[in-house]
Amino acid sequence: MKRHLVILVAFSLMAAIAGCLTITLVQQPSTVFAGDDFQITVTVVTDDDSFASGNPRFGAILLPVGFVVNSAVVEGSITLTENPAFEALLTTDFPPDPGYYWWVGSVVDETPGTLEAVVDVTAGNTQGAFDLSYRVGFNDGTMHYDDSLRDQPLEVLAQDSDGDGMPDWWESIHGCLMANTADGKPDFDSDGLANGEEYSYSDLLDPCDPDTDNDGMDDGWEVTYAGCGLDPLVGDSLADSDGDGLANFAEYSLGADPCDPDTDGDGLTDGDEVNTHGTDPLDTDSDGDLMDDGWEVQEGATCGLDPLTGDSLSDHDGDLLANLAEYNTGTGPCIPDSDGDGSIDGVDCDPVYDRTYPGAGEICDGVDN
Repeated sequence: MKRHLVILVAFSLMAAIAGCLTITLVQQPSTVFAGDDFQITVTVVTDDDSFASGNPRFGAILLPVGFVVNSAVVEGSITLTENPAFEALLTTDFPPDPGYYWWVGSVVDETPGTLEAVVDVTAGNTQGAFDLSYRVGFNDGTMHYDDSLRDQPLEVLAQDSDGDGMPDWWESIHGCLMANTADGKPDFDSDGLANGEEYSYSDLLDPCDPDTDNDGMDDGWEVTYAGCGLDPLVGDSLADSDGDGLANFAEYSLGADPCDPDTDGDGLTDGDEVNTHGTDPLDTDSDGDLMDDGWEVQEGATCGLDPLTGDSLSDHDGDLLANLAEYNTGTGPCIPDSDGDGSIDGVDCDPVYDRTYPGAGEICDGVDN
């Protein structure tokens, strides 16, 4: 429910234009709640009659984006008539974005006097600190105005009736939430983000829709991997955030990490595992033969090791050392004499390093005997 603020904080402000038009008082609240109605009152005084009647006078309040003017009453001892043409001229010089609210007209009675504008406004839904500025002026063929009354602070607060960390206005636009019930902790759309977390991340997220941007990937998953550019508000399913040859949606579907090109750390990129080798990007050893997929592909491709076939007990290079032993020892499964010392790996005292000892009866004890 909107509340209408009637207690106003008064600022005594003086700003004059060549001794003719003066803002003498501005009344505005220092804080309002998002979605509330409040009033701004501006008093303008003419202190001489040196300008002929008919010259347009104007005043303006610069309002933040999202604020709405509901009504305005401009009255006083200075009588204005409407002047649409002049208002159109003003808005070309001071376009209404984020938005000037204008009152404008031609002076009927040129005698000194007072004009008061009372403007009823609804605060926007964006919370934070804003500055309101005020402008008054006239036109005698040349535009004269004063805009020195800037930086009058206004704090817009989020109204949260149930204290669940989500403002009422946000809950009111999402049908699965209730502004009078604390429901910030549940995850109503089952996307991996609690309702309150969705609001905290961005008030543009929809807590009632698991996939706000409709790109096939849940909001929670995209937020988890936002560090490499995934965005739950942007359709980025076809992008490849980690450059591994696998689109984000494919990584999502497989359960892979879209920010890590090698999710399982086996030395093969996720894209190569899926698109080239048919291995599992989430399992370092797709065939369960105790040898990593990457090792079988990178070290054993030339002699037929297969990351999809259990071949740990085979001896592809015929060096009397099984593939699994070569994997554990660090020798080449396709190179019979890995260290090139003239002894095949299976009988070499140290098949990794060239360390042989001459003489009959030599045993593999690391000592020349």
